[in-house]
Amino acid sequence: MRISAAGGDAEILTTPDTARGEVDHVYPDFLPGDRAVLFAITKDQGIDNSQIALLDLETGEYRVLIQGGNHPRYSASGHIVYGVAGTLRAVRFDLASLEVTGNPVPVLDGVVTQESGSAGFNVATNGTLVYVSGVGYGVSNTLVWVGRDGREEPLDLAPGIYRDPVVSPDGTRVALSAAEGQTEAAWVWSLLSRTLTRLTFESGRQYSPLWTPDSTRIVYGSTVDGLYWRRADGTGAAEQLLETETNVSPFGWSADGQVASFVGWG
Repeated sequence: MRISAAGGDAEILTTPDTARGEVDHVYPDFLPGDRAVLFAITKDQGIDNSQIALLDLETGEYRVLIQGGNHPRYSASGHIVYGVAGTLRAVRFDLASLEVTGNPVPVLDGVVTQESGSAGFNVATNGTLVYVSGVGYGVSNTLVWVGRDGREEPLDLAPGIYRDPVVSPDGTRVALSAAEGQTEAAWVWSLLSRTLTRLTFESGRQYSPLWTPDSTRIVYGSTVDGLYWRRADGTGAAEQLLETETNVSPFGWSADGQVASFVGWG
């Protein structure tokens, strides 16, 4: 969609073509001259089959430029830079004809890439590229304490796909989410007993755990229908706090612990 910087109504520019397996249009990037916009098309065959496309703002039509790529950004060097499974590739692009004029080549490995296809990089107007090195979601990892002196102390946990670790306000436990296949659940690691206990067992994915200020409960998002919370010791049933049709993640608490903020997407 497009909206004036001065405000007003948003204008729909593209609509995913479900008949062609398109799921979403994401990561837009204006090309110099404001004639066209680069963006990525996610497909129902999975993130590895995403496409780089170009929307012509004069005709309102879009077309695929590159098969198998995500998160495109234009570089002043005359290239489109985009992510593919942790690698950045670049391909020559002609601004006058709005056409790809070469073959893609790899330029950088080991760039953090998320499950959504979002790659951790950007390109400045002078062609300088900044990026985050490492691996993203969906890759087995371990958890470590990092001291203020930079020293790392691994937690005594088997490797897994751990996300969003957060220490309880009383400093005795760590809440986190762990993914396995198509499932994801909230867990609690006890710093005293050095044990990991599963907290949620609902259908769908439970993610982004957040402690209440008194360390007694954990709020978390669910891909099914909104925000929930339950006691951190695992007793009692989960209670729904907010029912939504979109994905939401708890974000923070007010100082008095009476108001919680959250973010939503999808």
